[in-house]
Amino acid sequence: MIEKLLLGCTGSVGVLFIPSLIMKLRKEYRTQIEVMMTKSAQRFLTPYSLEILTGMPVATDLFDSFQHNHINFIEAHKVFLIAPATASMISKIANGIADDLVSLSACVTVGSTAELVIAPSMNIAMWECTFVQENVAKLRKAGVHFVGPSRGTEIVNFKEATTAMASDDEVVQKLLELFSPATTT
Repeated sequence: MIEKLLLGCTGSVGVLFIPSLIMKLRKEYRTQIEVMMTKSAQRFLTPYSLEILTGMPVATDLFDSFQHNHINFIEAHKVFLIAPATASMISKIANGIADDLVSLSACVTVGSTAELVIAPSMNIAMWECTFVQENVAKLRKAGVHFVGPSRGTEIVNFKEATTAMASDDEVVQKLLELFSPATTT
């Protein structure tokens, strides 16, 4: 069972698919989801739409309120999912750059008992960039979990690619693995 989830959304066009993931988690698993969004994610999808889907306020700024304190977020959740994750966000986390609510919360998560799951979504040239791959390897070594990227269609040019954000089912499967009793101590 996936009880509570912290979801960080970044500015990839893949964020347009987040409502279906939220609906699946809420409908099939009765998951309570708290969302935080970067400013660039908000250019694709409004916080209000995710508030309607989650029934919870969406955190959009590091200084929104004390309730949106990054420490409070991490302490209240076992798993922090960043979906979609841009190359920029992956690089920020790997290098300890914490200049927005999502990257700051991710850096805190890596140093805590909570699990960080990243679902990359970017153009294939960006995904295959040496620097991005070095950052992915660095994060994996630090215990960060990745789900995807997966085979899909790039929205920008409608070409088949292997860098689409993982499907809802793939993300849910990864979350179920992390929430299973065998992984909790």
